[in-house]
Order: sequence, then structure tokens, then C-alpha cells
Amino acid sequence: MLANANAKQTEIPGETTMTSSATQPGIWERIIQPERGDLPAGAAEAILQLRLPEEDSTRVDQLSEKARLGRLNPEEEEELDNFLHVGRTLQLLKSKARQSLHQPTTA
Repeated sequence: MLANANAKQTEIPGETTMTSSATQPGIWERIIQPERGDLPAGAAEAILQLRLPEEDSTRVDQLSEKARLGRLNPEEEEELDNFLHVGRTLQLLKSKARQSLHQPTTA
């Protein structure tokens, strides 16, 4: 099932509720802290080279098209959701890498 990053569950007395900050993307964002440019240049450059392999990109395109047509089965929906989570995490890492490469150097 696709996660809604801004979803909130209804509060039930005595139970813990999930907010957007408890989603996988929210947790990864707090771990990675993409706004902080504190990676060494070599690490930042290596992160910026990370890409999905061509076969995975093709699969994402296929799954996305099926999703637009409303034809995903549950396994395909989970597969697409996994790709989306990985993509979001990669975006956070690349954002941090770009921030790191644009930080002024101190002497």
C-alpha cells in the first residue's frame, strides 16, 4: 500500500498515533538531515553518482503506467511503493550531497 507522507491516524484513547513524522520518509529525513551540508566532498560526489539501474528504471515506468491505469495487483503495488521509498531516500541523500559541495570552505 502506498504511504501518504502527510497522513495522520485518528486518535484512539490509550493508543499511540502515527503522524507524518513517524513515516519512513519522515524518519529518513531526520536521520539524513539534507539541509546540513556536512559530508566530505568525496562522499558527496559519490552519492551524486548513484542511480537506479536501467532495468529498475524500466520496471518503475511499467509499474507507474499500470498504476495510472488502475491495474496494479497487491504485489506490484508493494514493489512500486518500495521503489518510491528508495527514490525518496536517494533524493534526501543527493540533497545533502549538493548542500555539502556548496558549503564555503574555511581556512
